[in-house]
Amino acid sequence: MTTDVFKSLTPLFEQKSNLDSIKDFHEKVNLTFHNIEAKYYDKIHAEMWINLPEQIDRIINHLCAWLDEQKIQKIKVLDLGCGTGLAAQLLIDSLVGRKIASMFLLDPSHAMLERAKKRSLKWNIPINSRCGYIEDVDEKFDLIITSSVLHHIPNIPQFISGIENRLNTNGVFISLHDPLAEAITSETYQNRTARLIQTTRANFQNRTLKQRIIGKIIRILKGNIKLETYIAEVNQELIQLNVINTHLTPAEIWSITDIHVEGLPYSANNGISLKNLEESVKGLSLAYFNTYCFFGTLKSDLPEEYKAEENNLTLADDKFGRNFNSMWIRK
Repeated sequence: MTTDVFKSLTPLFEQKSNLDSIKDFHEKVNLTFHNIEAKYYDKIHAEMWINLPEQIDRIINHLCAWLDEQKIQKIKVLDLGCGTGLAAQLLIDSLVGRKIASMFLLDPSHAMLERAKKRSLKWNIPINSRCGYIEDVDEKFDLIITSSVLHHIPNIPQFISGIENRLNTNGVFISLHDPLAEAITSETYQNRTARLIQTTRANFQNRTLKQRIIGKIIRILKGNIKLETYIAEVNQELIQLNVINTHLTPAEIWSITDIHVEGLPYSANNGISLKNLEESVKGLSLAYFNTYCFFGTLKSDLPEEYKAEENNLTLADDKFGRNFNSMWIRK
């Protein structure tokens, strides 16, 4: 799977990289980007603070039911790819917060991790942290959570295997906020996004590509961040590290970092296939999943009439939303 994923990056790698390994190219661009993004992340992704609490609550209700069924009173949690600590904060604030005995923060970006550690000073629970990857952790946990992480990972089966090996028996893995391939490629979803575009009178050629890029740019601008400054910082650092020989465009950078996100010029996949996940995951069983973002845009950014329809589709447990959350149990 890794080779196939990196194959999509080959033209970009051959044109602009100074490195010998495409794997190293992907890793270094990813780390550099997220180290620089750390100082902007909470502003760029402010909409996640608005939309994710609802999604956390939906899946946490199922988690709490499972913990009660197993008579588990306290849980040891790993926030894998913790970023600035947003998901951990929302988890602590949720219904399961009272059961959290300790939190381990793990992220390969030292800048992201430092911000998460600063945020954790307000949490009244023991905190451990490490800059690194799942392979760098020897402990086992009752709950491992990832938020907006899977679409950054080239080899997802290997990543999930690392999670499985660090879960206690009856432990739970929760993934949040990733694009769902089965929805994105469905006629239902495509008709809905087309209807929204027609309603808002957006008339784009190559709509999917421009939607993803323009959406990200809009979020940057909402955070009062100059796009050219933000991207220039990334390029400057990559050139200083001798990773690239010429500047990368925003779309090229996001193709590398968001390697499973649809519509980018060098991304590998149109989302993450839940079916493929189920087939590749050996020791975890899918206990629950839900979708949202039924029109390709988060609810907070929808016109009012579409917000009502989004709510109705949520209540109907519609499976054709762009984003998905999932809960897996290690037997």
